[in-house]
Amino acid sequence: MFYWLFCSSFSYFYEKLKGCSRATLYAGFKITQRTIFFTQIITIFALFTAKLE
Repeated sequence: MFYWLFCSSFSYFYEKLKGCSRATLYAGFKITQRTIFFTQIITIFALFTAKLE
């Protein structure tokens, strides 16, 4: 399920990105990296606090 979701969203973004310039692509990549990073931190923090209770 997750794999399918990733693939479908990736192909959607790929179609969108084909029209973008390299700079836009790089900026989008950086934002995506940060978003994933923060999501991981929040998830780990949530799991940690859930274990403490």
